[in-house]
Amino acid sequence: MGAGLPQPLLEACGLTCVALQPPAADGGFDSARGLLRPADALVESMLLGQPWPLLIRTDDPQGQAVFSILRERMRVGDLPRRALFGLDLPGGAGPATLLYRTRQLQHLVHWAGTIGGVPADNEAIDHALAAEQVRGELLDRLNVHRSGSQPRLGARDWLSALVGASIFPIELHTRALGLLCEHAAQAPVLSGPRVFLAGLFPEAIEVVESLDRAGLIMVGDDLGWLAPERPSRTSDRWVRVQCGALRPKLIDPIQRAIQTVLQAQRVGAERVIHLVRAGDERELWFRRWLQVECQRAGLDFVAHDLLSAPAGPEPEGKDRSASPRAAPAEGRSRKSLAVVAEFSRYQREWFQTTRRRAAQGEPFAVINADAPQELLRAFDLPFVVNQWWGSIVAAKQQSARYLQLLSERGYPTQAEAYSAQGLAALFDADAQQAPWGGLPKPSLLLAVNGTPATAGIFSSWAADSGAELLLFDRTAETRVDLPLDWWDQLPHHWDTWLQSDRLDLMQAQFAGAVERIEAITGRRFNEARFREVLDLVNRQEAFYRQTRDLIAAADRAPVSVVDTMPAIMVPQWHRGTEWGVEAARSLYEEVRQRVERGQAACADERIRLMWVGRGLWSHMAFYQQWEASHGAVFVWSMYQGLAADGYLRYVTPQQSPLRALASRFLTVGDELRMPTWAGAWHVKEARLHRVDAAIAVDDADPLVLQALERDGIPVLRLNLSNFGMLDLALAQAGTQVGQFLDRIQSAKRQSKQS
Repeated sequence: MGAGLPQPLLEACGLTCVALQPPAADGGFDSARGLLRPADALVESMLLGQPWPLLIRTDDPQGQAVFSILRERMRVGDLPRRALFGLDLPGGAGPATLLYRTRQLQHLVHWAGTIGGVPADNEAIDHALAAEQVRGELLDRLNVHRSGSQPRLGARDWLSALVGASIFPIELHTRALGLLCEHAAQAPVLSGPRVFLAGLFPEAIEVVESLDRAGLIMVGDDLGWLAPERPSRTSDRWVRVQCGALRPKLIDPIQRAIQTVLQAQRVGAERVIHLVRAGDERELWFRRWLQVECQRAGLDFVAHDLLSAPAGPEPEGKDRSASPRAAPAEGRSRKSLAVVAEFSRYQREWFQTTRRRAAQGEPFAVINADAPQELLRAFDLPFVVNQWWGSIVAAKQQSARYLQLLSERGYPTQAEAYSAQGLAALFDADAQQAPWGGLPKPSLLLAVNGTPATAGIFSSWAADSGAELLLFDRTAETRVDLPLDWWDQLPHHWDTWLQSDRLDLMQAQFAGAVERIEAITGRRFNEARFREVLDLVNRQEAFYRQTRDLIAAADRAPVSVVDTMPAIMVPQWHRGTEWGVEAARSLYEEVRQRVERGQAACADERIRLMWVGRGLWSHMAFYQQWEASHGAVFVWSMYQGLAADGYLRYVTPQQSPLRALASRFLTVGDELRMPTWAGAWHVKEARLHRVDAAIAVDDADPLVLQALERDGIPVLRLNLSNFGMLDLALAQAGTQVGQFLDRIQSAKRQSKQS
């Protein structure tokens, strides 16, 4: 499963390949099991067939989801075990990424031998690649008959020929292509408007059939088969394997848009049609730039959304400012900890200092939460964490206005909007409304390409701001038998616990980032200072682990998430500083004092709850609505849990500090959402905190929630985002929570009576 699988390499190993295609429509919501993603529907459909070994590309978001779902369901016994291999081929450039992909392919050859194939030697690989070269040349010939001055090949026939590469063995497919070339040379010349399809994926056969019926000639597409340069027969064999038939699309949406329009012009297209599957966030961020480039080139542009209703034109005179409004806070949350106010005061002073440094011309960076902010700390560069800024926008009730700023410039507003608020800040000219005075324009942007929207957001941000972008590859955890107790192992054993190939790649990319930051800023990297930063981080996180354990062990929770979320997250943006360590220490001391004095967040505590997913930063009072009525206290959030377990990485003098930092960010997100790791961890945390139930928002992983339920913990799933909520949605969620707690309370009474 997945585009761009190395079929020649597999055939050289004596394997016959059968392609698995995604289902025709998005999988529906199965409330009994909490499954919501198209990947789940694909898992169900593929398991109806024979128990063949499965090879899945895990650098594709859907492929990674399918792989992790299969792995978890086999682990818990929902499915019989079968041979499973995750092939991770990230699309970044550079020698380190090339080496990583080569190692992945070499692991694949070894796996092929274990499932009944034969480990291919170099001669067998070269023979298969030579056959692939012949097939590619035939496709080049065939392409002339659909994109030349006298097109004779329709869209459906071309796409069928192309998809045949993932269905038929190379020898059979090559013979069929030769016959089709002969047939196309004798076919009548087609007439009609010439169109280019972008965003096309192979299963969109019904779309290309409609083009044929409408008399449109598809003279080009961006499936990636026809690269500008085909690898030569003499180039490195592993490079040639990586230049497979269906190559991954360019990561940078701007460069991809430029190349797409150049291809469209090269084949004489008059119109570019962009196809987007519902929910495809990568294509939504690409669409804006493709439309811009088409306008520059004088090409007609048509946006077509698959599996969703097309958006009609807005009525004239519609008030565009009437976009969804965030719900006002229903009263202010009550804080128990004195440190929360102190941290908030410090954060405001720090941000104004950061704004002044940026205004004075000092290099200023914005960095995603899953990227190595410790590097910037070691360089003493002022920076802001992107997700913190998103929380400030939400807390200041500016979400709708910022989404409107994006919409006015053609950017999507439903594709990872929370992480796009920094980009929106570039366009905020209203100094009176700008949160905290506004976000300075960055000169440096850092992110790990971990979601479909990341490259689109950050490439757009870099283009509009002129900032330098450092985008790191995100690799996938592909072990089938995955160790679970990572929270105990990673602090000291990270170098042996994690896959070495993944560590090698991220370490190399961090080293490259150091060189680029030195060139951009003129500052030198000091390893001794960097080690000091890492030590400060460990000291800070160790206090969070102690604080977590205090809260979990207390008879009554001394504080709720209303306190711990801001008390932990504000200092987390200052990891690697003396202030961060002292802030974590002061939090621990105040919580310890509350435990010793018998103080509780809710004196009449009867129900303990965990919150799964992102926090409702703009509606913190939501968490305290049921303390009086039900004695219900939210004692756990991912912010507290991750601070305790996710960041600790101890480094010996003999170990590379850059490698240790790579190990920290290699797993960011896996602890929260990768089904196997995240499920086991949430269950561990639920047991530790003795929670009675869990409540989850829409970004919680369904299999994590299932893991909690398997362990006997009731779960309430709220159709609620932490960003840009409507009054009605929040009110409905409140009603659901109240009814859910009624059931929990009733069950606890019955349990006591029995």
